Amino acid sequence: MKKNILTMAALLMASAAVFTACSSDDNVTGEQPANPTGKYTMTINASKGDDATTRGLYFADGEVRKNLSVNWNGKEKVRVVQDGKVIGTLSAAMSSDESTTLTGTVTGFVSNHDIGFYLLADEDGKMDYTGQKGVLLDENDTGNIEENYDFASYVLTANECMQVFTTDGSNLVAKDGTIIAFESQQAIVKFKLQKPTGTGTEWGDLFATKLIVSDKNTGKLVQSIDAKSGTKTYGHVALTPTNSTSYIYYAALNLDGTSDIMLQAFDSNGNLYTYEKSNVTFTKGSYYIVNVKMTVLTEAVDLGLSVKWATMNIGATSVTDPGKYFAWGATKPGTTFTWSNTPYYTGDGTTHSWSKYTTNESTLDATDDAAVQNWGGNWRMPTYTEWTELLNVDNCTCTWVANYNESGISGALITSKKSGYTDKSIFLPASGYYDVTTGALTSSDKAYCWIPLLYYGGENGSNALYVDFASGSYGVQNKERADGMPIRPVMPK
Repeated sequence: MKKNILTMAALLMASAAVFTACSSDDNVTGEQPANPTGKYTMTINASKGDDATTRGLYFADGEVRKNLSVNWNGKEKVRVVQDGKVIGTLSAAMSSDESTTLTGTVTGFVSNHDIGFYLLADEDGKMDYTGQKGVLLDENDTGNIEENYDFASYVLTANECMQVFTTDGSNLVAKDGTIIAFESQQAIVKFKLQKPTGTGTEWGDLFATKLIVSDKNTGKLVQSIDAKSGTKTYGHVALTPTNSTSYIYYAALNLDGTSDIMLQAFDSNGNLYTYEKSNVTFTKGSYYIVNVKMTVLTEAVDLGLSVKWATMNIGATSVTDPGKYFAWGATKPGTTFTWSNTPYYTGDGTTHSWSKYTTNESTLDATDDAAVQNWGGNWRMPTYTEWTELLNVDNCTCTWVANYNESGISGALITSKKSGYTDKSIFLPASGYYDVTTGALTSSDKAYCWIPLLYYGGENGSNALYVDFASGSYGVQNKERADGMPIRPVMPK
């Protein structure tokens, strides 16, 4: 009998489609009712396939064994899905072979619809990457990535339904010789993280506490499949091992060579590293070892104050780059700045009113903090108190530099006066700001940064606090929150 292992695109469509009824067929045997709707015990002979799926990769003596073991694990579960709804869960028997028997109860089995079988080690289908140890298997042969994160599926078309199962009214049994062969839908990717050391082209291990994987253009990446509906889930995925490690694993859905991925890694000191790669291909069922040479995006500088300061603004690629511009309370950078694009604005363009942050000294929530939402980790926007601490002449010296490190960029160099920290400094490049009235970048000879504190001035609380630095002056001011300014993050010590 012909078996149909569907492509991912077909799989997603099949999970929600309703096909024509199975017709009476001379090949159909047994007492299968025309349209069974009761509870049935389903028994299936299942295989993980001979095409070397990603399951079973493991470490031995510190090296990856290339020979694959596709044995079934007794903890594995298979969801039975019909028209986007789970109608039952089958349990695998422990097997030393690539084939096993799946048994469980299904409800409302209707033979004239496609039936999807989705293998998920986690019965809830969650993709929780916390607790990685930097190896596929730990010393107790537990916690392996392929067991927890790999995903495989098989779909029977309506035409096959009646031919595959026999029934006695309460049991649905796969016919002798019928094997449902699961095909992996993900690739296992091992990221080996490295960072620059010294000068030149020397590289060393980067021990990360978190790795964020996303699409560099949209901030999203295919993360998982919902076994109830077959739909893809989008959003950056955070991989968090138990301990700091230079090896981090990810079960990635197949990428077709058009995806541009971005990796962001945090070390135990809060330093942020980045890596970008265009036209990435991850083929389902494959195993990849990717050597990632990351560059420092920003470091957390300890000036001897209450928090550590980032060396760059959000969106910057160097310390002299002003980075991206944000309206106050926006978590995505703007390209144009208008009142209608400003978060929580409900005015008519002339009269300003707000649906959130409507009282004096309202402070941005974490959901509206661009540093929290873009960098994650422990990064956030600095408070009014932390900015004034930085600007206190007893704590730091602020010097306007016309040509920072011969870059041709001017800005404010802030150097610590604290004992033991006088060699530490940060640089705030001249950035200007986008004026909501004109839509133009103005005052480009000054450095600006938002403070996450509302100043209920202007018309109906339209203003928020910011800091500006210029030649010979610096301090806290307020402007309309629809203006666009850079953001310099901090993190707790």
